[in-house]
Amino acid sequence: MEIGNLKRKQQGVTPSNVRSNSRKRTTTQMPACLEIIFVSNSGGSCRDSFDMTSNRNGAGGQAQAGIASQEACNTACLAVAITTCAAYDYDTNAGATSRCWFFTTAPATLGNANGVNHYRREACDPSTFTLFSLKEDIPLGFSTL
Repeated sequence: MEIGNLKRKQQGVTPSNVRSNSRKRTTTQMPACLEIIFVSNSGGSCRDSFDMTSNRNGAGGQAQAGIASQEACNTACLAVAITTCAAYDYDTNAGATSRCWFFTTAPATLGNANGVNHYRREACDPSTFTLFSLKEDIPLGFSTL
């Protein structure tokens, strides 16, 4: 604070109501700080995904009864542990005895199969998936010349 302004303030006169040749001071409300909050990935934000291979299937899958769509097969696979469903085949052919087949381990080799798509499950790695939010603290006055 300038000495002249200090004397005026002591006299009950503040720089905001005194005209002078100096630059005008403006006050703006600014947040005191922004806090970044990192959110853990447990709680559904980190989801497994699938790599799809068209017209290929694995051997040794377990038929899943009552599943009539690829989306339902996908959902059923994600609903169980990766040790129960590490991959699945979905058969689109008419007359298939089962449409959805789970594998407890992803097959090392795939055979040719028209109308059957193979989906290998990829576990989400929480260390590469981070969510965050910003939180504003109490606003403070911030002055600039």
